[in-house]
Amino acid sequence: MPKGNTKTSKAKNIKDKKAKKDKKDPNRPKRPPTPYFIYLNEHRASIKEEHPDIRFTEISKVASEQWKALGEEEKKEYQTKADAAKEQYKKDMEKYNNKKQASEEEEEEEGDSE
Repeated sequence: MPKGNTKTSKAKNIKDKKAKKDKKDPNRPKRPPTPYFIYLNEHRASIKEEHPDIRFTEISKVASEQWKALGEEEKKEYQTKADAAKEQYKKDMEKYNNKKQASEEEEEEEGDSE
């Protein structure tokens, strides 16, 4: 029987990978929404009003069909909003990275002084 080909070793490898994976920083800014998600968030309530018995997954299907039916001019409005959100995200990430780098440098200095 070849080594490393058993179920237990595969499970162990998966566990090791999960353990190595960094935990997400709760202070990190969220990624900006796409134009479609902005549209979906703005129209979810009206779709729910039009179809009161509709399930959550079906709301997405209806919104997707409506999104596909929109013209380029109508989609530009949402693209503009998405671009603005993307720019804000870039600024927030820059602040976040600067703050993170400063705290890492501070930790290194504290470690060196001990």
